[in-house]
Amino acid sequence: MTIRILALVGDCYGAPGGIARYNQDLFESLVTADPQAEIFVVPRLGDARSITLPARIHQWPPVFSRLLYSLVSFWVAWRHRPIDIVFCGHVYMAPLAWALARFFGARYWLQTHGVDIWTPQTGLKRAAVEKADLLTAVSRVTRRRLLGWTDLDPYRVRVLPNTVRDVFAPGAASPDYRERLGLRGGPVLLTVGRLASTERSKGHEPIFSILPALRPRFPDLVYVIAGDGDDRERLEARARELGLGPETVRFLGY
Repeated sequence: MTIRILALVGDCYGAPGGIARYNQDLFESLVTADPQAEIFVVPRLGDARSITLPARIHQWPPVFSRLLYSLVSFWVAWRHRPIDIVFCGHVYMAPLAWALARFFGARYWLQTHGVDIWTPQTGLKRAAVEKADLLTAVSRVTRRRLLGWTDLDPYRVRVLPNTVRDVFAPGAASPDYRERLGLRGGPVLLTVGRLASTERSKGHEPIFSILPALRPRFPDLVYVIAGDGDDRERLEARARELGLGPETVRFLGY
């Protein structure tokens, strides 16, 4: 029996960022674990038309308009019915996912990440969150924050952590890579994430503040920042104000 999943997501194949990667890894794991599973992905961002997708994963072109997105999602579900599960990758689409699940008689699965769900939702969004058959959270912190403002049975909220692909393995850093980045032999402190003005809680500046105290103990310490965004220019200026030059703080970009 084929299990058909309609996946409503912000981004997936063809889009950068951690949530896009999370969705890719999750969907590929599902079709690997169940040879009968088939997933129909409707993204708001990310164009996969030039990408060879894994078998039994299908992705439509991105649709950003809210109304058009709703119509396309309904059309995909209708065309590939019966739909067994409606997967919602962001609380923004939760009311739509809930409505589609009810219309098509499917189970409804809501995925949560972090700040998207920490703030209490109201009205239709709150109702759509509390009606999910399954909620998954990337961390115990997110699960705890979610349970703090909802009327949910804790058993329905599971932790499904972020993962790291096996291409990343522990071990000594490549000497060629260190040389290319101009890194000396000392320790490297790494932060990976969007440099977004709306997400300053990620903590780049607190690390800036402790680097002067660490440098006497670790003279060759380098803080490497991977990622880009609208807050990068401000962070670079802040590092310079603190006297942290490129030998101490390195911005790599995306």
